[in-house]
Amino acid sequence: MIQFVLMLYILYFITSLLSYTNEIKKFAEEYYLEYWKSPSTSEIAGAVGVTRATVYRYLLDMSERGMIDYD
Repeated sequence: MIQFVLMLYILYFITSLLSYTNEIKKFAEEYYLEYWKSPSTSEIAGAVGVTRATVYRYLLDMSERGMIDYD
């Protein structure tokens, strides 16, 4: 039973991770197309509904995986 609950938690975590990753990427792409500049971490955080620190961690992870490129 404990393993089943752990597996559900892991599945939920992975789903959340992918969801935030996709939301961040989509928002950044749409923002860039509208304003011709990249959004700040604060703007992304407000749009996605997470903290700036969370956005920063996701951006680092996305950069390491080659999903995004930024200075």
